[in-house]
Amino acid sequence: MNKIEKAFGNIKADDALKEATFEKVAAQMRTRPEKSKVVKQRKNARRFAAVAGGGYHVYAKPVSYITMNVNPSVELGINRWNKVVECTGLNDDGSELLNRVDVKGLNYKNAMEELIGDEQIQSCINKGDEFAFSVTSEDDSMVNEVESICSGHGMKYHCNREGNGTGEHHGQNGGQGHRHGR
Repeated sequence: MNKIEKAFGNIKADDALKEATFEKVAAQMRTRPEKSKVVKQRKNARRFAAVAGGGYHVYAKPVSYITMNVNPSVELGINRWNKVVECTGLNDDGSELLNRVDVKGLNYKNAMEELIGDEQIQSCINKGDEFAFSVTSEDDSMVNEVESICSGHGMKYHCNREGNGTGEHHGQNGGQGHRHGR
């Protein structure tokens, strides 16, 4: 005899009333697993949202920056997977450039190619304007990649390594390596 049957055994009432009440309680208990299943699904959905939200935070957080100064001037925030997650125009022309050329979500090398391919940037290259690039990253190869892209486009440039993306600096000159191209 289960607890419910035992509890109904102590009640002084007509047997038909007891039986009807017992059946009603038993029916509700049979549907309760459905409710608990819904509760479990809601809890799992909340857990998934929390994990996905945390994953997005990691994806969307820049760990490196590439700044291009000529006029237009822009800064790209790069995540740990080398994707552009932030784009900032550092002047009006930079903001206009980023409105014309959408590089968010691209690999930083592809983003650089897209920006350099813009008419306004091409005009600066053709005039012989000197570009100043600052690369802030733990990844030393990022500076080499930026230089390679600049050289490939025949740009006159100055590339400065600013540090490791966390505000610390390494190497000579307080972590700032200066290189010139062309």
